[in-house]
Amino acid sequence: MAPYIELMRSMTREQKQIVVTFIIESMEESRKTMSSEDLVAAARKKFNVPESAETKWFREHPVNFTQEELSDERTRYILSKSSPK
Repeated sequence: MAPYIELMRSMTREQKQIVVTFIIESMEESRKTMSSEDLVAAARKKFNVPESAETKWFREHPVNFTQEELSDERTRYILSKSSPK
């Protein structure tokens, strides 16, 4: 849970509301098979928040890691500290 706690501490109140809305709607909508992209769009629309440059970059440049890479602490550290330019 430590990476999530640090992430939540760095978020604004508005960003936390978006995350909570996403979680609640994803639980409610799981029966309706709404895609995660649709849920994100609905949360952004509800709170009138544009897509961040970082999110847009990662959406346009998908990254695929093996399970071994994801379990490597160096990979996790780099992903937690890096941001696209």
